[in-house]
Amino acid sequence: MRKDDILILTGEKDACPSDKFSRRKFFGTAAVAAAGVALAPGLIGQEKAQSEKPPAAPPPPVKTNIDEVRAIPRVAASLPGRYPGKVVRVKTGANPVGQKIDGARVAREVERGMAALTGEKDMGKAWRQFVGPEDVVGIKVNTSGGAIL
Repeated sequence: MRKDDILILTGEKDACPSDKFSRRKFFGTAAVAAAGVALAPGLIGQEKAQSEKPPAAPPPPVKTNIDEVRAIPRVAASLPGRYPGKVVRVKTGANPVGQKIDGARVAREVERGMAALTGEKDMGKAWRQFVGPEDVVGIKVNTSGGAIL
């Protein structure tokens, strides 16, 4: 509807003069006021409830067996082991050819790494520092390498 049509129908120059509320402004203001009235008691009540609430009790102490563990005497096989923090890196110097790994080359490098770590030339003595004949050794296979592994 155009302003000229409003003038003809109502006899007024503008059905919604700027100094008065329009219906849209009235309902918008009424909705905001209603929301404020509805929420205000809850918000005020929450502030009051929070100020009156006693502080939370501290959590109970965590029970551990750390004192028992500290009482156990350390032996040569105790963690972190004989070589804490020592890392030996070995490389075969060759990539797998045709998706095949040279087992002899890998064995030589493992022996070289064990000798560097333990200081032993005899591989039996070097390995016995970690495992013995009575130990059961598990091997975890990493299959993320696909057919290469």
